[in-house]
Amino acid sequence: MKAHNTSMKKYLADNGIIAIPKYIEKGSLSGSWRIYGKGQFWSEQLAKKLTDIGFKDFDWKPLDKFSAGVFHIFAKTHKFTI
Repeated sequence: MKAHNTSMKKYLADNGIIAIPKYIEKGSLSGSWRIYGKGQFWSEQLAKKLTDIGFKDFDWKPLDKFSAGVFHIFAKTHKFTI
């Protein structure tokens, strides 16, 4: 796992979110994070928690119950640097 993905995994864990992150460096999703939690389902509480720590949907609006189905999203953040 690349250092920035490891750092994000720790950042998420420090904020109570157990997930696997991957920073997307190329393509149409570049600058985004792929974040997923195996066996977890997306919820309004999880959306709020991710929004509170700096993640936004692709339109830069807060994440909500319609941002994902199972816990597997693509999101952007201003608060985390690589």
